[in-house]
Amino acid sequence: MNPKFDELYKLYEEYNSHTNISAIRDKNAVYEKHFKDSLLILENCKLEGKIIDIGTGGGFPALPLAIERPELDITAIDSVGKKIKFVNLAKEKLGLEKLTALTARAEELAHNPEYREKFDIGLSRAVAELRILLELASGFIKPGGKFIAYKKSDNAGEFNAAKKAAKESKFKLIEQISYAEDKQLLIFEKTGHCHEKLPRSFQQIKKNPF
Repeated sequence: MNPKFDELYKLYEEYNSHTNISAIRDKNAVYEKHFKDSLLILENCKLEGKIIDIGTGGGFPALPLAIERPELDITAIDSVGKKIKFVNLAKEKLGLEKLTALTARAEELAHNPEYREKFDIGLSRAVAELRILLELASGFIKPGGKFIAYKKSDNAGEFNAAKKAAKESKFKLIEQISYAEDKQLLIFEKTGHCHEKLPRSFQQIKKNPF
């Protein structure tokens, strides 16, 4: 494993000791559940172009991907400022020049012309229910681009509940890849421009999901 992961762990451990960015604290668990889990996508998917990590939290999968593939153009967003502060600290300490981390709400940033349908690939890991994720991602991904969600394998109910959201958000499921005993990657393709109203405010999405 790239030695920068040891540096990342030290930064993570120190920061997490005074500012909670993740409940996972055991060293082996951090490596398995944050670092290695984030990287497994590289064995199964081709990542290229402009990438956005929606709801990155403490920087996962953005930080491990930026370490392993420093040439990737990754924008990581999260609404929690203390978590993005850590991502930017790690970016500076580890010299991850092509990683950008922003404190922002996805449903608001997606309406900014600078970010509207500008990304080739969207990623999201352990953030929200799939039907919510699809609507949040819809404003970022360009037609022909892909949205990849890290999900548990046993999520048939969640997947079925997201079918209308996928249709409304102009996403079509093109592949499901099992990458661990109980996990999978759901890969959606953006089939066209989504409606200008999407994504709606988070309150609307939660109250009246598609």
